[in-house]
Amino acid sequence: MSGGAGNGVVGQASLGRRTGGNVSGVAVPLKGGDANNDNAVDIGDLLILITSYNQQQNVGNYNANADFNSDGANDIADLLLLIGNYNQLGDN
Repeated sequence: MSGGAGNGVVGQASLGRRTGGNVSGVAVPLKGGDANNDNAVDIGDLLILITSYNQQQNVGNYNANADFNSDGANDIADLLLLIGNYNQLGDN
């Protein structure tokens, strides 16, 4: 379940209300920053973003996997999301 801005996950309380309180065993993907889908935000993801930095959708070297906020651009907003989640791992 995704939660809007920032591509985060809905909070535990909200998820609990939506599922009747049973939220055990729920695996969620890593927050924004995992461009290569290896479930970790690290140097590999940063390098992917760098190669498409300052590009827009349908123009140049745009990379949808590095557009972490889905705004159609690889820009500072995506870099900030990556930095905020750097060295984090998602659920297995």
